[in-house]
Amino acid sequence: KNTERDVWKFLGLLGYCHLWIDNYTEQVRFLYEKLLDSEPWEIVWTREERVRIELLKKTLTQAPVLSLPDLKKPFHLFVAVEEGIAKGVLAQVWAGKKKPVAFLSKMMDPVVRGWPLCIQAVAATAILVEESRKLTFGSALVVSSPHQVRTILMQRAHKWLTHAKLLKYEAIILSQENLVLSTDRNLNPAEFLSGEKMEWDNIQHHCIEAIDLQRKIREDLEDSPIEGGVNLFIDGSSRVENGK
Repeated sequence: KNTERDVWKFLGLLGYCHLWIDNYTEQVRFLYEKLLDSEPWEIVWTREERVRIELLKKTLTQAPVLSLPDLKKPFHLFVAVEEGIAKGVLAQVWAGKKKPVAFLSKMMDPVVRGWPLCIQAVAATAILVEESRKLTFGSALVVSSPHQVRTILMQRAHKWLTHAKLLKYEAIILSQENLVLSTDRNLNPAEFLSGEKMEWDNIQHHCIEAIDLQRKIREDLEDSPIEGGVNLFIDGSSRVENGK
């Protein structure tokens, strides 16, 4: 955690789980104090502070922060994409609050990482739904993402995905009766997982329009040659001296 943004993201994840962290305020107080005393672009930690950060990370992966899954209750899966990594938080409602059951993350393959962000969100959803099934055992699952996963899969995904991969994603995301897709741009705990945020994470956008914008290189680019254009021929013997 070397920048102000990193610290705020870590505090966001801790804050989401604060109801289940013993003596939460005192444990995170030093992080707020560090933000006030440091430069935003580079925060230097002492050895003692690094130890306290590691203890906080350990706290997030232990009871009572993480609860045991209850197969009688529906599960909620929050999905986010960041730098080619699918990140998710699997949660269940406990005492009126969504309590984490597991933190999920998986690196997507190089081909997927080259897709537009909104298309990556479809792949991330499919990947994390499969991962979460190891804990949910077929129980009802509500998937929340800031992207319009269903619309993308039905209207634009075929331009980027192979037929086999498209059928696979449809089977995982659209063909399961106990799975509900939700487009939610409100609080998403998966976005608090460590790492740099994408530069347009918090910008409200329409996924279909964003995909079309990223797909076309420039508005005036055509596939036919210009009439009356100039033909240039190069034989490889030319050279440039002093910029001429």
